[in-house]
Amino acid sequence: MKIAVISNIKFPIAEPFVGGMEMLTHALVKGLTQRGHTVDLFAHPDSDADFNLPSVDYAGDLPDDFLEMSSHNPVFDDQMIAMHHAYSDIMLQLKKADYDVVHNNSQHYVPLSLVAELPSPVATTLHVPPFPFFQSAAITARSVANHHFTGVSGSLLKRWEKFIGKGTVIYNGTDIDKWTFAPQAKKNTAFWSGRICREKAPHLALAAAAEAGMFLHLAGPKSDEKYFDEYVAPLLDDRKNKYVGHLTQQEMLTYMQNAEVFIFSSVWEEPYGLVLAEALACGTPVAAFRSGAAPEILDATCGSIAEKGSVTDLTRAVLACKKLDRADCRRRAEAFCSIENMVTAYENFFRKIGQKTSPLQPV
Repeated sequence: MKIAVISNIKFPIAEPFVGGMEMLTHALVKGLTQRGHTVDLFAHPDSDADFNLPSVDYAGDLPDDFLEMSSHNPVFDDQMIAMHHAYSDIMLQLKKADYDVVHNNSQHYVPLSLVAELPSPVATTLHVPPFPFFQSAAITARSVANHHFTGVSGSLLKRWEKFIGKGTVIYNGTDIDKWTFAPQAKKNTAFWSGRICREKAPHLALAAAAEAGMFLHLAGPKSDEKYFDEYVAPLLDDRKNKYVGHLTQQEMLTYMQNAEVFIFSSVWEEPYGLVLAEALACGTPVAAFRSGAAPEILDATCGSIAEKGSVTDLTRAVLACKKLDRADCRRRAEAFCSIENMVTAYENFFRKIGQKTSPLQPV
C-alpha cells in the first residue's frame, strides 16, 4: 500500500522521543515500511531522516508582523497560527495526491475538519479524551463516508461514542525487546514512574506501598512542583520511599526489572498507559486503579485492579501482585502489548478501508 501518515508536527518523530505519541508514530511508520509499504510521514522537519518526509510549510507567506501581532493574543498565538497553517498545507498536499490510505495521527482539529476534501480513505486514531476543539472537528468528520475512527482503548472510544459513534479499537504497542524480561526481582521493592502531578497521584502509590511493607522507588518529571512539595515530599524517606529523579529509558529499565510490583495510581481516565506494557514486558506485575484502559491491559495472570482512589484496596492489589508469576506477565506482554501486534492491526485495518484490497493477516 501507499500510505500517508499525518503526525503531531509539534515535535520531531525521532529519538530521543518527547513522549509516547512520538514513539508510537515512529514505531508504526518503521513497522509498515519494513513490511514493504510505501509510507510518507508528514511531520516536524527534524524527524527521522530514514523516513520519507514530504516538506511541510509552517508559516507560508504570512508576514512577520502578523505572527508578531498574533503572539499577543492569548488564544491565537504565533505557534497556533503556524500549526494551523502547517496542517492546512498538509491537507492541500493530500488533496492532490494518490494514497491508498491516509492515517491521521495528529490529534489536531484541522485534518479532521478537512477529511471530506480528500480522495483517499482516512483513518483517524484517537489518543486523547474529547477535548473541546478536537471534539467539534470530530463531530464534523463522523458523517464523512471515507473517514473511519480508531482508538487506543475501548474505554477511550466509550468516552468518544456520543460524538463519533462506534470506532475500532487498536491497542498501542511497546518494544518488548527493549523492555527485557527479568525472572527475579528484589523482595519488597516497588516502582512507580510517570509525570508527578495530581492526576497521576503518586502520593497514593507511596501510601499503599508503605501499608504493604514495600520500598517504593518513584521516578519522573515534577510536572507540578507545588503538588510534589505538599503531597509527595512528606512521604519520602530513603529507608522507605525514595524519589530517584527523571530517568532515561535505560535507567528506568533497571528499576522496572528490580521491582516486585509496579504501582499504577492514576486517578484520571488514562487513554492507554504504555508504562503498564513496559512493566509486563519486564515480568513485573501491576497493581492499578480501575482507571481508563488498565482493566483492558491487565488480566488475573499479570495484575490486580483496585477501586480508584482507595489506598486500602490498592494495598490489597499490591500484596496480590507479589504472588503472581513473572513469566505470566511477560507472556501477557508478548500476546497483547507488542509493537508487532500493533503494526499488524493497523495494516489489517488499512487494507480493509483502503483502495486496494489484499488478504488480511491474523492479528
